[in-house]
Parts: sequence; structure tokens; C-alpha cells
Amino acid sequence: MRKWWPVFLLIFLTPLAYLFNPDLIITPTLRNRGYENIVILIISGTVGTTEMLLWYLGWGGITGLILDWFKEDINFAKKIAGEMKRDGYIDGAKIFFTRKHRKLNEKADRLMQGLRVGSYFGFFWIGFWPTPGPRVIGDFICGTTRRKSAFFALCMGNFLKTAYLVFAWDKVFSWFGK
Repeated sequence: MRKWWPVFLLIFLTPLAYLFNPDLIITPTLRNRGYENIVILIISGTVGTTEMLLWYLGWGGITGLILDWFKEDINFAKKIAGEMKRDGYIDGAKIFFTRKHRKLNEKADRLMQGLRVGSYFGFFWIGFWPTPGPRVIGDFICGTTRRKSAFFALCMGNFLKTAYLVFAWDKVFSWFGK
């Protein structure tokens, strides 16, 4: 079961990512408690970057786990294709995760074609984008391909987005109060 750590990490991380979202939960909570902007930036930026690192490690770990399954079972590809029966529940779980990973990977490959044009700037822009969805896709792409430099660009974009939100919070949300 120790080999399944990436699956457990991602299952554990999914609700935590929403409960402790740096932009939607941590920043407003710290702001309401009267913390200085620089303290909010350090806390929110650290939590956001740590979360992205854990997603990166989890996706990379799942990719390695799936590759190990192919090495362990010579007929694993036939089982995924449905040409052979699975051997119990564990085998069924492996096939399930591999099929889901393959579908996500196909979507990521299509996105990667568009990002190749901008490469690092594309990953920076995904990290800077103010909604949470694109960063998850960027994390998945960087984690499965193990592109550390693209992941660094993604984290830089995310940190600068967090800094913008922290320091421009009053100005942005004062428009909605009028």
C-alpha cells in the first residue's frame, strides 16, 4: 500500500485545497483579522506554493506508479483495453486509475500543444490567471511530464497573482461596494 501514496495524497489534498484556498479563504480571513499585507502575502503565498508542490508531486507519483504497473504486468495494456479480465479488486483499481489518467493526459496533451507556443510564458500566465481551475491543469501537466522549469514558471505566476490580490484587495473589492 505504500506504493499508492500519490493516490492517497491527491485524495487527501482535494478537499484541503478548497477548505484552505489561499485566494478565497486564507487571504480574506487574515484581512478580516487585521493582519498586514506583507504577512498575508507570506502566509497565502507559502500555502499556495506548498499546495501546488504537493499537487505536482502527487501527479508525478501517479505517473510513476502507472509506469510501474506496466512493468509489473506484461498483460496490463490488454486489461486496460478490455481484451483480458482483471485479476481482483486491486487490479480493477489499477485499471480504473490508469484509464482516468489516460483521459486527463489526452486533454493535457491538447492543451500542451497550445502552450508550446508560449512555453514558460504560457505556464506563467496559467499561474497568474485569477481563477483556480487553470493552475490545476498546469500542475497536472508539469507533474505528469516532470517539467520542473515549467512548474517554476507556474509557481511564479501564482505567487505574483497572490501578491496582486493581497495588495489590490481593497481597491478591487471597493468597486463592488458602490
